[in-house]
Amino acid sequence: MSKRSPRPDNLRALLMLLVVFAHCLELFWEGSLLYRAIYAFHMPAFVFLTGFFARPSTRRTGTTLGIYIAFQTMYLLFDAHILGTGAALQYTTPYWLLWYALSMHHWLLLLIPFSRQTKRRQLVLLALSVILALLCGYDASVGYTLSLSRTIVFLPFFLLGHLFSGEARLRAAVCEGPPRLIRLAGSAVMIAVCCAMVLYLRRYPGLSAPQMYGSYSYAAYGYGAVTRAKLFVIALCFLVLLLLAVPGVRIPLFTRAGENTLPVFLLHGFLLRLMRQYGVFRFSLPVNLALAVVLSLLILLLLSALRLPRPMQRKDVPAA
Repeated sequence: MSKRSPRPDNLRALLMLLVVFAHCLELFWEGSLLYRAIYAFHMPAFVFLTGFFARPSTRRTGTTLGIYIAFQTMYLLFDAHILGTGAALQYTTPYWLLWYALSMHHWLLLLIPFSRQTKRRQLVLLALSVILALLCGYDASVGYTLSLSRTIVFLPFFLLGHLFSGEARLRAAVCEGPPRLIRLAGSAVMIAVCCAMVLYLRRYPGLSAPQMYGSYSYAAYGYGAVTRAKLFVIALCFLVLLLLAVPGVRIPLFTRAGENTLPVFLLHGFLLRLMRQYGVFRFSLPVNLALAVVLSLLILLLLSALRLPRPMQRKDVPAA
């Protein structure tokens, strides 16, 4: 497409805003219904977009791995020398949010052989990735190390996004959106469905936020493959709503932020760690929520205006 569609950028900006906001919630309201509702879909949706924009290339995988190593080093040094936590340099266990960079490296690596298959085989591999995502939770050795668990758990969403980008009609649905009448009717239906999903989260106290992270085995958090399958369905419903409801027109500042979310993803963790260190969210719940919204918007708009060093500015790295 010759002209860049603002719709994916609006979607990317919204999801990155939710990432920052959810990380703010971790500082004062972790585990709440709002926190769990965001975590029910924002990571799968972001992985879907990553797959949508991803293209198979060994150069891309190398760039992504370089980003992970560079920021893993910076975050660990930041913890050790600024926050005083004494964190040691290591690269097998990703630092907090950097699991995404390491998983993205793995996904891009897997995309090279996946993209060479026929469409029928790709659909079979997608189905197998869902089965693998459900089964891997039974293996306690598949965990946070090398971001292996999350790589497997969210792989179906990455492959699904890539399959969408390879089909003209599906790609148009993401970039341009369906006709207005279908979009309005579909949004109304999906809003009702997603509200039902939120009520389900509220009425099912056994469904905790850590189960949505996909970081560790089922035994670690007391659930099973059926619950993970339910979480996949919830994430897909919210994803459909986002694809229907996010507008396809340029929104001042917001769309521009969506064009450059990589600095937000990589740098906002430093600010959040400082917020935790200095107890920024020390007020009543309503004030903390309002403050979290304002700070999340400011972080999104300010950090998205930054430009990373040239090796990290590659347009073909679908990072956030």
